[in-house]
Amino acid sequence: MKKTFWKLLMLAALVELAGAQAHAARYEITAFGGYRWGGKVEGGNYSATTPDDYGYDLKANNGPNFGLVADWNTLSPHLQLEVFWEHQATDLRIRDNVTGEQYALFDVNVDYWHAGILYEFSQPYEDAASPPVRPFIGLTLGATRFGPQTDRYETAWRFSVGFMGGVKTSVNERVGLRFQSRLMTTYFQGNSGTFCDNTGVCFRVLDASLMNQIDLTAGVIFTF
Repeated sequence: MKKTFWKLLMLAALVELAGAQAHAARYEITAFGGYRWGGKVEGGNYSATTPDDYGYDLKANNGPNFGLVADWNTLSPHLQLEVFWEHQATDLRIRDNVTGEQYALFDVNVDYWHAGILYEFSQPYEDAASPPVRPFIGLTLGATRFGPQTDRYETAWRFSVGFMGGVKTSVNERVGLRFQSRLMTTYFQGNSGTFCDNTGVCFRVLDASLMNQIDLTAGVIFTF
């Protein structure tokens, strides 16, 4: 009788542990799209012959963006691990701050590859007390890839940081919606060439500079 009791107790513990692990392994995939603004780098130079002339700005045009997000639950009911890819097809321009003239450089794909954490201020959907709207904030780190759509310029990778905030809302246990705003900050090292063409002309900033972009997106969440 005692052996049967202990076997049942162990079986119940294993079932409970398996259930906890299943809950911890729950994850979300979000497909999203929206619009991105910003993308200026100030105080740069664009010349091979006058390297001390830093009267130029680099600017990416505003435009639509899209991407994918994957989130995994952690041991904390409020904390998730997140990885994402975000894409924008745009073009880069150089502006001469003395004359006001702008020079088109090339069409470029701007891609962010990031990983980080997301904090929800309420419980996940399966908890009975879960509200229909779950606000969240998050922080991510990764790289920005600038992929020129021409062989004349080289691809550039730069370190970047992302800050986000938004809300999730559940349609049912498996499907939901995600609305958010994200600030992406890309680091350009001082006095280092970027977007060099095949004649040796590069864009470079005198001091370390930041490119800031902000977007508004909406997406569909699929929960597993």
